[in-house]
Amino acid sequence: MQMHRQSLTAYGAPLCETVVDTPKPQGTEVLVRIARCGVCHSDLHMQDGYFLLGDGKQLDVRAGRTLPFTLGHEIAGQVESAGPEANIAPGTKGAVYPWIGCGQCAACKVGDENICVAPRHLGITVDGGYATHVLVPHTRYLIDTAPLSPSYAGALMCSGLTAYSALKRLADRAARAPLLLVGLGGVGLMGLALARAMYVTAPYVADIDPKKREAALAAGAQAAFDPADPNARKAVLKASGGIYAAVDFAGSDKSLTFATGVLAKGGKVVVTGLIGGGYSTGAAMFSLKAMTIEGTQTGTLAEAREVIDLVRAKNIAPPPIAERPLDLGQHRVQRPAERADLGVRVAFRHAVVEVAGGDLAGGQLDVVERPQVGPDDPDRDEGEHDHDRPAEDQVEDHQPGRHRVDVAERDGHDERPAGSKVWQELQDDALRIPDVLEDVGKQDAVERTRPGRQRIAFDVDGATEDLKGRRSI
Repeated sequence: MQMHRQSLTAYGAPLCETVVDTPKPQGTEVLVRIARCGVCHSDLHMQDGYFLLGDGKQLDVRAGRTLPFTLGHEIAGQVESAGPEANIAPGTKGAVYPWIGCGQCAACKVGDENICVAPRHLGITVDGGYATHVLVPHTRYLIDTAPLSPSYAGALMCSGLTAYSALKRLADRAARAPLLLVGLGGVGLMGLALARAMYVTAPYVADIDPKKREAALAAGAQAAFDPADPNARKAVLKASGGIYAAVDFAGSDKSLTFATGVLAKGGKVVVTGLIGGGYSTGAAMFSLKAMTIEGTQTGTLAEAREVIDLVRAKNIAPPPIAERPLDLGQHRVQRPAERADLGVRVAFRHAVVEVAGGDLAGGQLDVVERPQVGPDDPDRDEGEHDHDRPAEDQVEDHQPGRHRVDVAERDGHDERPAGSKVWQELQDDALRIPDVLEDVGKQDAVERTRPGRQRIAFDVDGATEDLKGRRSI
């Protein structure tokens, strides 16, 4: 049996499909057939091979992995097979905790595998979830997430866990006054939902995007502020008297400067974001304000179980999630607009397209086979139907350098909220690139930002209305 992957074969280049023999689990190992794998913003940094540090500096993250490499760490699926020492039944469903450590270092011995000195993090140092299968070293890393959808469960292993772990670090200060959440992307809006469930008082929020501020207010934030407004700092201080606890979900120089600038004496900021940039302040300010700045990286296995329990107990609704087929992973991780729109998450659905004779540089793409979800497939969503469309209807050849792929339509479950305009031209949860390309203009839809790398931009709630001015991540 073979497994299909969307693999990183060169840094700064699109992902490519690779096919390898499916590994056979040994000892305590478990082979998980993946149902969904979320797309995380950090995957973009891993694909580029660096994080921005500010002042033109970069943190090179290319070491420690052999190419081709499989990204993806927001994984949910079911056990397909297990090693002789693994006490788990085939078919067991759940999310995979990806932040796996060596088990021997000081951090691992106290349960902090997420900050292990020799990590085996799935999708970071070990092949991850942009594939049909993933090998997990022990059953303890599989978490029962029923009745949550696999897309939601996978996202909770990263964005949910990261937000929960940060908020948990502020529990003592949250009892004094409302929290401040800076940055309302996918993790920030998840943090807002969790904060409403964890603490009595609704938090303040801050973001430069008015749509995100409006969404946060609708979701229960106490007040929303624009950090770009010169009067925002005074407004926050007037409303709060000074912030005792803040989470910086953006992680930029500007966001951290804003968060620390509104702290009361004894206040604390927990930083989770990875946008980058340089932050500086007078060393004396730490003692004069008795302030604390703390970084956090995802969360522990125990915290992963806690956040799942919290979501189930408080019935916390999932964020908007747009599901896309795995075979379009080579495009998906290059498309920032959809993720940027009001915290929309993207999850790969694992139905595979086999490609033969594919030449992306030359514009040729031939579909050989597209296995459909059968009636007895455990990953089949209620209401999902098989389609039998000829290959010539699924792929159209166009001029060199431009690719239009029409994936078979499926009347499946769509987790987007009613009335959402995200991918508004789509009538179901399958990506139909030709239609969108027509809407944004074939001449502007594809741009080469550097040799070997294609970026495809789409209009999502006006996020890319000005294609010439769009930001390429």
